[in-house]
Amino acid sequence: MSDSTLNDFLGAAFATFSYTQLGPLAVFAEATHDPAFGGNLLYQTWVGGWTFDREQDFLTFMRDIAVQYNYNDCDENGLNCTFCTDVNTCTYDPRTRQQKPTQINQSDYVNRFVGPDGKSYIWGWLPSRNQWVLAEKDRNTSTYVLMFNWLTDIVYGQDTGENGALGLEYPVRFSVDSFQYFDDMLPGANNGGSTGTGGN
Repeated sequence: MSDSTLNDFLGAAFATFSYTQLGPLAVFAEATHDPAFGGNLLYQTWVGGWTFDREQDFLTFMRDIAVQYNYNDCDENGLNCTFCTDVNTCTYDPRTRQQKPTQINQSDYVNRFVGPDGKSYIWGWLPSRNQWVLAEKDRNTSTYVLMFNWLTDIVYGQDTGENGALGLEYPVRFSVDSFQYFDDMLPGANNGGSTGTGGN
């Protein structure tokens, strides 16, 4: 119950002032990365996620998973299938919109999909950074909720940014940045690059 309550708080699944949605993300990331933290280290990734500065890096990341799980990439009718055996030849792209509800490995209208590894993901493109963001539902729990709120506003609110999308996008950026900032402060952490935040 305490985990669920904390997740709701970090994911701002309640009506609150904007600034109270941001502070807890940074404090939580700092606290869970503190060497004195004695809790479950998986909590660190609740406010994490993956960021990719290049579209190709995003696709390579997903295609690598597809190759690991020998994913069979088929069309909406289950035909024209191609097994992903090599990242360079795999054509799997989870951003392709579902044509049928049975295409769980393709994106629904708010960019949710089930990966070849059986895990649930959500992706988004941050126009303010020209950056791709990916969160896993059961791992990056708070970031996932923040992304769902942001993408729902864009899709169903037909929001171009003037009616709240930028305000909903900001907590997403703050969430992945908070994780990256404190994770990079760990001894021996890789301080270069921006991919892979919160996923490993």
